[in-house]
Amino acid sequence: MQKKLSELIRPKTFDDIVGQDHIIGKGKVFRNFLDKDRVASFIFYGPPGVGKTSLSKVMAISGKRKIYYLSGTDLSTSEIKSILSEVDLDKAKSGAIIYIDEIQYLNKKQQQTLLNYIEEGKLNLIGSTTENPYICLHKAIISRCLILEFKPLLPTDIVKILKKSIKYFEQEMSVEIEISELGINDIALYCSGDIRKGINLLDIVINSLDENIYSIISIEDNYLKDFLFENGFRACGGDDNTYNLLSAFHKSIRGSDENAALLYMSKLLEFSKMEDIIRRLLVISCEDIGMAYPTAICIVESCINSALKVGIPEARIILAQAVIFLASCPKSNSVYLAIKEAGLDSDSIDIYNIPEYLKHSQFGEDKKVYKYPHDYNKGFVDQEYMPKGFEDKKYYYPKNNSIEKKIKDYIQKKKMESN
Repeated sequence: MQKKLSELIRPKTFDDIVGQDHIIGKGKVFRNFLDKDRVASFIFYGPPGVGKTSLSKVMAISGKRKIYYLSGTDLSTSEIKSILSEVDLDKAKSGAIIYIDEIQYLNKKQQQTLLNYIEEGKLNLIGSTTENPYICLHKAIISRCLILEFKPLLPTDIVKILKKSIKYFEQEMSVEIEISELGINDIALYCSGDIRKGINLLDIVINSLDENIYSIISIEDNYLKDFLFENGFRACGGDDNTYNLLSAFHKSIRGSDENAALLYMSKLLEFSKMEDIIRRLLVISCEDIGMAYPTAICIVESCINSALKVGIPEARIILAQAVIFLASCPKSNSVYLAIKEAGLDSDSIDIYNIPEYLKHSQFGEDKKVYKYPHDYNKGFVDQEYMPKGFEDKKYYYPKNNSIEKKIKDYIQKKKMESN
């Protein structure tokens, strides 16, 4: 059986991998670890088609290690034990790897079986999952594996891989592929960060056409757009358009223009971008509404959960209610500004500068005893919580809206009572 194009162009080296620079970029801890030909147990967490399997194969190739590929969806306990019996101690010393795709489908007993081999040093495990590992995996497995989160690939990254795929196809089939930049960008947008999906689509389109007498396969823009439309996506002609729509959607809600926000959301739904809309709504609830209406995120989350239960097309009505609600809410970015400023200072914090009485165990020269606020009148007592050198720092500044005015008054009142 002929291999798929996505398999044929898989990366052979770490430098061949496009995207995931936060994990395997030069100078990063994990990349340095791999370059030293080290091996350990990992959980690869992220959406489909972002390079999890490719990275495991490159790890095996670079270290000349044997790797066993298993699928958690149909793996029995007896099969796990059978495979593990092949991974003897000598192989483990050389870095044999067991890669389990969709590891979240293993039951507790199966995960415990793996745990025993990890503990004994007989197994280097790479588990791949699209679900939150902290929720779906055994805590003992989590504590013994490094979790690496893979991000969806950017359209610009996908364009690079699609062009590489086209060159590979041309060399292997001795043909020339004619496709416009617009067409490549449309495919990159269609696959929403999943490069496997993009390559497979390109493979299908190329093989659906015949080469002409000059050994040229020409992919017309309209031909490609018709195909994408039939598969539930109306190509929007440019790899920035989705991000521009999301930006306009977000800024319209921030600017309290519910009509513009509804228009942009409708367009995003045409592109099947419901997940992107949901993420924006949740962020807006805290970034742009925040303490001006603290329960806004609860209301929005309720709308989102209902929309997900109902599904398209009716979900758009529920999402529209969330949009109108947020656009009409009072606005405050005090939460955003507070965490932004705190983040700038966090790198400067020395853990040893945390007051001793705030630490889990109180030792050292600072003999102050932690004052339990609930033991004091109105649940408040004046004491220093900031680390040394940060005593006068302030990050949260209430805005001039009804709720934050009350918060500001409360803070000032407590300070006066403590003096």
